[in-house]
Amino acid sequence: THMSARAASAITALAGHRAVLIPAASDFTPLVLIGGTGQWVDSWTTHVSGFRDRPLLLYETAGQGKVAHDLSDMTLTRHTRDLQAVLAAAGWADRPVDLAGFSFGGCLAMAA
Repeated sequence: THMSARAASAITALAGHRAVLIPAASDFTPLVLIGGTGQWVDSWTTHVSGFRDRPLLLYETAGQGKVAHDLSDMTLTRHTRDLQAVLAAAGWADRPVDLAGFSFGGCLAMAA
């Protein structure tokens, strides 16, 4: 599956993580999608179009995707810090967000 044009045009780096940040012309709470261990931002391709009215953030955690990370600390504490850094880089540090995750991403969402 190829990433939608909307998402592909938004691929960026946030706090050292490959990410897709898609703004929306609404005041809806932003949604952060966190993939499982083997997922990349591209894994969410078919889901992106369903959230046209919400600001959307997808990012690859340490150990996912195409960016090399130091993998010596793979604890949920480290991943939670990374998530906070990604949210800050997106400008959402002080804004409520909804978190949705699949598999490991779900564990991270609950830990955050």
